[in-house]
Amino acid sequence: MALNEPQRRHVLSSFIHVDGLLGHIETLLASRGDVNPLARHADDLSGPQRERTAAGIAQIRAQMVAALERLGIALPSSGASSRWAARTGLMSVLTTLAELEPKRLGGYGALAKEDARALTACLDELEGSVQALIDYLGTGAERRRREGPAP
Repeated sequence: MALNEPQRRHVLSSFIHVDGLLGHIETLLASRGDVNPLARHADDLSGPQRERTAAGIAQIRAQMVAALERLGIALPSSGASSRWAARTGLMSVLTTLAELEPKRLGGYGALAKEDARALTACLDELEGSVQALIDYLGTGAERRRREGPAP
């Protein structure tokens, strides 16, 4: 059996998508009673359910790798930096927060001046926290200059 190039790319991209879905499930497994008032899921997994699900996810990933090898599809390289991905995600958070500025809420109805000030204060605080994380995750050279060489 020889898949053509478009077929190989589709299988690989589908497996990468499945891996992302499994990663989301792993996030749920790792929550273990974390207090997140904005969580979209209740933490109702038992310890054994977490363990069996984590083992099942590892098995599914191993099966996908074996399937790619059997089908002659090369594994993707891990090219992107986690630090870069985190910074990029945080920059998206800044963009989302900017879209909540009072001047951008006009389409939702009038906003009283005191409400606009309160919202602006909240957004300033959030944006400051996000920017601090972006700065902390700065380029490796910047971080090494601030923190010193690794031990």
